[in-house]
Amino acid sequence: YNFETEQYEPVVTRSEFNPEDVQRYRIKEVWYFDSRRGQMDKRILGIAPIVNRYDQDGNFITSMPICWFYFDDLRGLLAKEKAPSAHNDVAYQSWDDVFISR
Repeated sequence: YNFETEQYEPVVTRSEFNPEDVQRYRIKEVWYFDSRRGQMDKRILGIAPIVNRYDQDGNFITSMPICWFYFDDLRGLLAKEKAPSAHNDVAYQSWDDVFISR
């Protein structure tokens, strides 16, 4: 907040990004009733990579999303990437299949 102009101003904090720091992903979805099929259904809206934050002494502070990605923008990329399967290593399943079929 700038007290002179009485306006909120964006602040950009730059830090190095290491993909190995991503611990998990947060998914935002909407649930709705499909009246044609007569059942509840879901639609994924976005995915956020989650990283842990630590203080100078290495103590855990919090987990937080780095940013949000619109799921429909990622589907082409997710459809090309093979997802590991603990149950069947013969059948091909993409990450898009995993997210949609869950």
